[in-house]
Amino acid sequence: MHTTDDLLTTDDTILDEVPLERLEAEITGFASRLAAATARWLVWIAAYDRREGWASWEAKSCAHWLNWHCGVSPRTAREHVFVARKLEVFAELRSVFLAGEISYSKVRAIARVVETHNEADLIEIARHSTASQLDRITGKMPAPGEEHDTEPKVIDAVEFRNNGDGTSTLLITRPTAEIAATKKALYAKSSEVIDRQQGEGETKTDVIDRLGGMKAIHADTATSLIAGDLDAKQGTQAAVLVVADIDALTASDPTAESTVDSQRVDPSVVQRLCCDGIIQTALVDGNGHEQAIGSEHRIVPRRIRRLLERRDHGMCQFPGCESEHRLHAHHVIHWANGGKTELWNLISLCHFHHHSVHEGGWKITSTTHGWTFHDTNGNTHAVPVLRLPSSAPIRDTAANRKNGAAAPLAGTGERINTGYVADVLVANTELRRRRADAHAVPSS
Repeated sequence: MHTTDDLLTTDDTILDEVPLERLEAEITGFASRLAAATARWLVWIAAYDRREGWASWEAKSCAHWLNWHCGVSPRTAREHVFVARKLEVFAELRSVFLAGEISYSKVRAIARVVETHNEADLIEIARHSTASQLDRITGKMPAPGEEHDTEPKVIDAVEFRNNGDGTSTLLITRPTAEIAATKKALYAKSSEVIDRQQGEGETKTDVIDRLGGMKAIHADTATSLIAGDLDAKQGTQAAVLVVADIDALTASDPTAESTVDSQRVDPSVVQRLCCDGIIQTALVDGNGHEQAIGSEHRIVPRRIRRLLERRDHGMCQFPGCESEHRLHAHHVIHWANGGKTELWNLISLCHFHHHSVHEGGWKITSTTHGWTFHDTNGNTHAVPVLRLPSSAPIRDTAANRKNGAAAPLAGTGERINTGYVADVLVANTELRRRRADAHAVPSS
């Protein structure tokens, strides 16, 4: 006789004696409870994202914070945030997910195409299809708004959008033929990036996964091409004229005169620009006239930079960041304050987190085991160990089991013509939209 407690164990010897039917029932029943717990977790994430709690940690986005604090890969974290935001909008989807009636995989598929006029249909199909079938169905459906944009198309346009989550979107509209040529060139350059990154014993798939997937590679390649630093492992060293009083570099006088391309800036900006780059000194008289100009030289020599890249594995060292591109060699003690340009005083930071340390006020100190990061409140931060849940284990009670449902999340398993189902869904959605538009009260 096997008791409920047998199923709370992870002892293989005991589990090997539990009847398969009982084990099956536990696995499928727990899948429902796991879906409900995931739904609740995503609702919390949506609230945290809405209130931008991640910004206080100098994270780039809520997804970056999840990667740092919850041990979630960047790609999966972005998906979690996307789904969490959809749950804020679609109450019925949120309700069935919180009830554990459909799995996270199915909710994720629905989230890609859900809108007011198809929410109920998608949920009903999700109840009877497998996750893979639902993925194929939604993959053949247009994203909301794709087929219903009545605005005239602009042939030539460049648009920048702030997404409000630490990211921005660059939209370029050009004739189809030109975009096709651009796409081909971008894909070719992305392939070159993959080839250069491929290490001994690695497959191309390994490299793609390590770099965050093809979409991330294409995005990074495109922005790097525009910035002109595609082939640079290190961050761009902008060709700007920096004029600064030595007190601005040493931070001894916050009111010291500092300009970049003739625009007055905070001394912290000058300290960042002069932290890692190419410097050229000039002798200026009391009237501001140049009397002599010295030769250019790199602040961080190539030899030191190669050692730094090897030590830091070519990655940003800010907690939770996995960026491998546009890295800067940051002086922990600025050279203007007497800090040495030596390996022990240098740390790799991506462009975003180099800003965080200089303009954002974060501090870095070295320890015998690496680095400690201090935020503006004086708190110390490191990548945390993922903690075990503090709550008691979920016990097998009638309250958390679905009566008479051996596998509450299972699809029927029958074959589905996914193309036909997708076409019907799109047609029904369009019909409901037209009816809603016809009954809409015109604005006065």
